[in-house]
Amino acid sequence: LTCVAMAKSKLKLADADVLPSATGERQLAYQLTTQPDDFQGPRVHRIYCSPLRRALLTALAAYPGRKLVVDPRLCEVNAKAGLAKLDLQKWLASLPNAQTERVDLRRLPAGIWWGPEEPEDARGRLQSMLKEAKKLCDSGKLIAFVGHSVAMREIAGGTPLKNFPKSWGTPRGWPKNFKPYCARLEEDPEGRLRAVAASDKATTLILVRHVHSAAQAARTAEKKAQKRAAEAKKSRILRKRPARRA
Repeated sequence: LTCVAMAKSKLKLADADVLPSATGERQLAYQLTTQPDDFQGPRVHRIYCSPLRRALLTALAAYPGRKLVVDPRLCEVNAKAGLAKLDLQKWLASLPNAQTERVDLRRLPAGIWWGPEEPEDARGRLQSMLKEAKKLCDSGKLIAFVGHSVAMREIAGGTPLKNFPKSWGTPRGWPKNFKPYCARLEEDPEGRLRAVAASDKATTLILVRHVHSAAQAARTAEKKAQKRAAEAKKSRILRKRPARRA
């Protein structure tokens, strides 16, 4: 992403640590488009996940029975809030079939790991994550990142509108919630790593955005309310106009 695009993400402050919406809950239960088979390709060697809860719930559903490595470098850009390590452990323990044994929190600091950040800082932490991933990918390992939209677009080098890969769908709204994207890592002309679309055989990295969130649902509801208000205002103006004479 450009500095301007990443700076604009501060306006919505990334959604904080919101939980899934009603739609997201249905996605977690595989009641919508994505099905368990979508995640059952070649065995993923390691699964890295953002510490934000909507991402954790997504990873737990997408890769049942697998160990998850929580890494704060995968959190959303300008994450507004989160849970400290001890609180996150308590939350995991409160889930059905307590999930504490499946989630490795050793990389998570005891204190605050979220907050506003400069574009270059966000880019730096994500590049650090990609460099670590590349070592595994280069050794033939398949890994997965479970995270967030703005961070994933930065991981993909900004997802330019031109030459957008057909296998990833369309750039509008990319990445879609709870949909695995096949990728591999390459260097751009400036030497930065980025994820690019890959065939099934060439895939070394799976990108997964969290399920639909409560904040997404709230934004959609707000847009619909604004549209209804605009239409009502237009209707009132039209009713007040004098009728034209024949």
